[in-house]
Amino acid sequence: MMKGICDTCDQLSELFQINGRRDANCFECHVVLRSLLSLYELIREVESTGRELPELGEQLTQALDRLASRVGLSHTFNRTVVLQ
Repeated sequence: MMKGICDTCDQLSELFQINGRRDANCFECHVVLRSLLSLYELIREVESTGRELPELGEQLTQALDRLASRVGLSHTFNRTVVLQ
């Protein structure tokens, strides 16, 4: 494990990387980014079957809110993600 500046929130911290990505992030940002990537993959899979799962959009919005908070954005994502 290495220590350095988080590529997402610019905090000095222990850094973690996601396989296949070059960025390194603190634990908190790492967890949010992993959640976003997992949700994205799940949403694409659901879309490919023609189904809709509105709760996935809600979870994605919550994860985006957490990431925005980590990088110092005060904006809250108030939009509905529609799966088609």
